[in-house]
Amino acid sequence: MTFTFPQNGFWWLLIPALAGLLYLVYRRMEGIIATWFGPGEYSWSLPGLKAGLRLSSAFFLLIAMLGPTWGEKEKETQELGREIYFLLDVSASMNVEDVPPNRLALAKDYLARLADDLKGDRMGLIIFTDQPFVQCPLTQDVDAFKLFLELAQTGEFSMTGTQFRGALTVALDRFHNIEVRPDQPTRCVVLITDGEDFGDTYASLLERLKIEGILIFPVGVGTVAGGPVPNFENGRPSGFKRTPDNQTAFSRLVEKDLKELAKFFDTKYVQWDGSARGLEELKSQLMQVRASPLTVRKELVERNHFVWFTAIALICLMVSLFLMPVRKS
Repeated sequence: MTFTFPQNGFWWLLIPALAGLLYLVYRRMEGIIATWFGPGEYSWSLPGLKAGLRLSSAFFLLIAMLGPTWGEKEKETQELGREIYFLLDVSASMNVEDVPPNRLALAKDYLARLADDLKGDRMGLIIFTDQPFVQCPLTQDVDAFKLFLELAQTGEFSMTGTQFRGALTVALDRFHNIEVRPDQPTRCVVLITDGEDFGDTYASLLERLKIEGILIFPVGVGTVAGGPVPNFENGRPSGFKRTPDNQTAFSRLVEKDLKELAKFFDTKYVQWDGSARGLEELKSQLMQVRASPLTVRKELVERNHFVWFTAIALICLMVSLFLMPVRKS
């Protein structure tokens, strides 16, 4: 036998005190009862047994407080959480430095901090420009997620245009590929971008996502004022990108589509402009989403038998109440 709460053992110090108290009470009661009855008119009805039962009641109750366990039983435990795909824009415009140090670096830093706060949830990462790529499948391993996040760079794609449709389609497909479970998981998509979408319309796709119960949380990175788009050659800064008419390429945060997305899914648009407010707003929204069972795990646990000792303690106490002084016939 082992005990779950051995720290409660100090209560055993009360046993000697309780024994002394019972002795004093019975001596006192003997004197009081003698004033109610004449000599030889009553009997004590086994006073020693009565005291023993009450001490036994305290004894078994104290054992129950220690949490006695022996034997094993199989127990099912559910892990609650959410399934979240982060869609991270890695187009060239994410290198703009209108937020320090630049849009992509800020987004990666915020995502890493957010991942630490969402431990227990399944998180995945899809990076995209005009084409999406699953950088990290859904996982509860926060360190693995952060490692794949750190590897995300704007130079991974030859094209630099941005299309939301492809990334959202991949997220929907990935959710469909998850093993079907009896309980519908809580699924979310966090779209992190500077808002510049040069792709096709995706209204029908949004309808499918909404029917599937998938929430989209749009996040705009940067400022409306914007800044020039840096150019890189061999991984090193080399001035700024140029437009076809030889003007400096300029990028501004476009909020219109992102706000419409938030309105369609009844979520709240969040802007990441370098202040901590935006990160806290997104975290608050995600934490308010109902968590659902992700996995059911079976494990062997020790059987706790405190109920039996508690029952014995109550029986001893109840029996002792019936042992009262009685009048002799």
